[in-house]
Amino acid sequence: MKNLTNALAIAKRELNLLYTEAPAMRNGRMDEGWHCREHAFHTYFLLRLLGEDARLEIGHFAICAPNTGITTYETDSSHAWCVTPKIAPIDLSMELFYRPNVPQLCGPIVGSGTQNGPYTIHYFRDVAGFESWLDGSLAEPSIGFLATSAPVPDAATLLDHPEQFFLPGTQDGLLRQSGPEIFCRITMHVYKVVQGHVPSLAEKRDARSAFQHIRSHYQSSRPKLHRMLANILVK
Repeated sequence: MKNLTNALAIAKRELNLLYTEAPAMRNGRMDEGWHCREHAFHTYFLLRLLGEDARLEIGHFAICAPNTGITTYETDSSHAWCVTPKIAPIDLSMELFYRPNVPQLCGPIVGSGTQNGPYTIHYFRDVAGFESWLDGSLAEPSIGFLATSAPVPDAATLLDHPEQFFLPGTQDGLLRQSGPEIFCRITMHVYKVVQGHVPSLAEKRDARSAFQHIRSHYQSSRPKLHRMLANILVK
């Protein structure tokens, strides 16, 4: 668990560099700038490559803390993350850096009943439990996740057609310019950084130059990932 958490912390820094933006109005609504589905996509394949029996989940979250309340619940938005049979949720996208007046997370969210900075993490698969937590008296900052039964494509389909998982309009530029291969190259880059095979780009480049670097490396990542995943024995 400790080694996995360390690997996910490395991956979070790399993915946050590439995807995380400041909160802003996007597509007519307030958006936290997390690109949660892109984060979840790469996290899912990283976990599979590390031998974890990972799944993608779509649902809702709520952040409850002094002077703030951020949620997708009862809105037309959703959130995405990963789970394994022993760990839920696993979320590398959630980042509060651009909200300095809000208590900060100290790393990736890895599991429920855990502490992340000042936050206690909660995970629910039933609406009643989630609403009971949400309506209850919260003695400390908390983050809750509610999983739903929203369908998710299988791994092979995701590699070839990531647009079936991403929200309409998100990352359209990358898909138009480079096709699904760019997301496979990002996945391969993150995996190699976690394994210590290549240096991290975090804190060394901005997002644009990091994308350019990854786009010019890791040729044929999609067929390679198909072969690697076919040979992985999950735990």
